[in-house]
Amino acid sequence: MRVLPFPVGKIVPAIPPEDNDFPDPTGMDELVHRTGLTTAELSSMLLVMELEGRVSAQHGRYFRNR
Repeated sequence: MRVLPFPVGKIVPAIPPEDNDFPDPTGMDELVHRTGLTTAELSSMLLVMELEGRVSAQHGRYFRNR
């Protein structure tokens, strides 16, 4: 059985990378507020994105890798 790293069927609002209204770095609380996901769901997704090299975490805040 394969376990997906994020909730299946849940719609997550996309934040365009060119959108300057949401600057890096961003803390977990702000990301939870913006996405409407639970902390557990978001943590799982962020871990996958870190492993893929799409984001990095420093001092409890997340940065997009460009």
